[in-house]
Amino acid sequence: MTGRHGEQGTTLVELVVVMLCCSIVMLAAGTVLLLGFRTQTAAMETARSRWTERTVLTMVEKLAGSGTIREVAGDGLSWTLRAEGEEGEAGAALLRYDSGKGTLSTNNTVLLEDVQNASAFLDGQLLHVKVQTEAGEYATAVYCRNGITGLNKAQGDAEKAAESLLDEVKEESKKELTDTEKKARYAMLAVLSAQFGSLGEIKTPAEDDTYHYFSEWYIGGYAADPRWSPSTPWCACFLSWAADKMKGNLRAVPRFADVDDGMAWFQNAVWGSRDAPGDLGQEWHGRDEEGTYLPIPGDFVFFDWSGGRDPDHVGAVLMVKDNILYTIEGNSRGVAAVRTYALNDPAIVGYGVLPWVTGEAD
Repeated sequence: MTGRHGEQGTTLVELVVVMLCCSIVMLAAGTVLLLGFRTQTAAMETARSRWTERTVLTMVEKLAGSGTIREVAGDGLSWTLRAEGEEGEAGAALLRYDSGKGTLSTNNTVLLEDVQNASAFLDGQLLHVKVQTEAGEYATAVYCRNGITGLNKAQGDAEKAAESLLDEVKEESKKELTDTEKKARYAMLAVLSAQFGSLGEIKTPAEDDTYHYFSEWYIGGYAADPRWSPSTPWCACFLSWAADKMKGNLRAVPRFADVDDGMAWFQNAVWGSRDAPGDLGQEWHGRDEEGTYLPIPGDFVFFDWSGGRDPDHVGAVLMVKDNILYTIEGNSRGVAAVRTYALNDPAIVGYGVLPWVTGEAD
């Protein structure tokens, strides 16, 4: 009896210990689950906020690209993007930022709350919109082909600004450009700017344009390779297409769909599986090279979003102003648009200079 009672007592103690341990484990598990739920909820809220901010900026880009925005009105704190009304006058509000409430809204519907700051202003025909929330800062600069009035930061057309910068580039970049090269560079920017707002399609194609999409042009028709379609990444195809339009002003024309191939061509390296192109007069300038190179309107600029040296994307330089790089890019968030970067942005890998015909013993 004593042995059995002792065994029974030991079993009860063990049972209590086990129950206590289970309670502790369940409490810890509950705490972990609660923390995980809170973390997941916070992550979902952050993702939702970022998605909304990007959606708002994408909406602005489409409105500007389509010529819908007529006016940017405001008192310096709050502002409103207005549509075209009757007889060219400003009409209904498309997007409004209320600094007092910290909201972005359209048609009395709040799109984004808890906005810490938002700005909208014009720099010539570049409409800049920036949104700052707890999740981060998001900005875009969109070229507006129609005339927009109000809240101008600086007067003048972006293309004219690029043209004037070409005249000043000798002093700033220590590279003298002939009038022939300056006109050719500006002409290519005009070719690119005519495609603002494109979602991959060639807008107002010329008579010699057989194809409807930049990627379709590059591959020579989608029937040539069923892996290609209008959704194929087209940032490099966009620039290759524009360079082809300028082939009479270039000693050699880059043609690439892979940005790695494009950078290799400018570096005079082996281009994919092809032979080295030889010295065609093109140049390459890394962002971190000694004797910082000041990019010139019409140069190609390559990006690696991770800050490395393996490019993910390519655009064309529109201009440099106040240490800000303005670019024209295809397939940037799916659209052809103007973007802005700090000149020392770590995402910039470097610049490719096309072999322009200078008109002097070319």
